[in-house]
Amino acid sequence: MGDAAVDEYEARTTWVDPPWPDGWWLVALLVLAASAALMTILATWHGAGLEPDSVAYISSARNLVSGNGLHPVHGSTLTIFPPGYPVILAAGHLVGTDAGTVARILNIVAASAIVLLAYVLLSRHIHSMRVALIGTVFVTLAPALLR
Repeated sequence: MGDAAVDEYEARTTWVDPPWPDGWWLVALLVLAASAALMTILATWHGAGLEPDSVAYISSARNLVSGNGLHPVHGSTLTIFPPGYPVILAAGHLVGTDAGTVARILNIVAASAIVLLAYVLLSRHIHSMRVALIGTVFVTLAPALLR
């Protein structure tokens, strides 16, 4: 490749933002991840909202802890849902935590991870740190993240 091609490649793959103090983006990203965690804590303050899937997972975890296997409320074998989540919920019993509390903790961690990974994905494909952070703000405030 000639010098002109290298210069053109570098121009397309470098950040277009003006220089900022080192680490400002990391602070902003950590604030967004902490905000997602806080919003999840507030949204689940009185417990997670239960839907039919939630009931199947939690009841399967409770049945596993009591030695009855992975069986939802109605007693049939858990075949429609993946078994990993109820196993993780049941593992909370080993440390003395209820399945509902483990589910809430996992939701908090998952919300923060979604925000962090959204930034990673956006920053890989958008060559403006500001635009990547703005996109991450939209992900942080997405109603689907708080359901």
